[in-house]
Amino acid sequence: MLLSFLNKAYPYIPSKRPAWLNNLFIGIFVALFLIIFQPFDLSIWQTPNKTLKLIGFGLVSFLMPTLFGWMVFKLVPKHQLEDDWKVWKEILLVLGVLLSIALGNLVYAHLIRITDLSLRGFLNSVVVTVLVGLFPVALAILNKYHRLLRLNLEEAKQANEQIAHPHLETVPQANNEQAGEIKNPGEERVLRLIAENEKDQLQIPEKDLLYIESQDNYASVVYCEGNQLKKQLLRSSLKRLENQIQSNTTKRCHRTFLVNLSKVMKVEGNAAGYTLSLSETNMQIPVSRNYAPAVMQYFKTGA
Repeated sequence: MLLSFLNKAYPYIPSKRPAWLNNLFIGIFVALFLIIFQPFDLSIWQTPNKTLKLIGFGLVSFLMPTLFGWMVFKLVPKHQLEDDWKVWKEILLVLGVLLSIALGNLVYAHLIRITDLSLRGFLNSVVVTVLVGLFPVALAILNKYHRLLRLNLEEAKQANEQIAHPHLETVPQANNEQAGEIKNPGEERVLRLIAENEKDQLQIPEKDLLYIESQDNYASVVYCEGNQLKKQLLRSSLKRLENQIQSNTTKRCHRTFLVNLSKVMKVEGNAAGYTLSLSETNMQIPVSRNYAPAVMQYFKTGA
């Protein structure tokens, strides 16, 4: 049960406020908490400029997570943060922040002659930092997870209602007479997908396309031919094929997927976003945060 929860998708969604501003609020909270309540025998600590020294701990609580967050963005690929973030990764991130604050507190406490730079001093600093910050942080993680889960489940429910009762009006398709489609009056739209060598190509009716998945330097095109499921590799980037298709129906939904939304039979929501179930395959297509608005807009308006 616990392992299942830890492996659940978790939305890595930075606040609309700059990270340093959030960290500033944390620093102010820590400084006020220490000044007002004076836990951990601070009340019996006799030292000149005591209030200013306690404010220093708040400054550490501002600077260290700011530096740690900057390092995370530099070291962790963006797609990992957006598409493959889990609950356990979020917990590790929070623990990393707490440990960075503990290290900063240890160095600062040594500078103001409270403790020595030692393993024991660091462990004591970790315990104090965790005791002050772990409970509110855990509540924040759970609250964020369940809030976004409820929101996405509701959006998925509305999308499924639209799938069950499709729009009566159709939206005109974009016109592209070169790569991407072959279109004659009175005929269905046919996609022409051309590989990078400009020789290899695949022509299929758009209504038969299921999805296209990026696989290193290739794109795997999955489609139906009669009652059979077909797959063909083209040496091409997903972006290149997306530009060839230019459709209101076939959209980018993930860093590695294009999907024919007219083939979606069910939308499932989770805290990180959505997954799409298609009519002719058991493949679950992920929808990442960046592409979710456009995908969900299709189910609301058909465009």
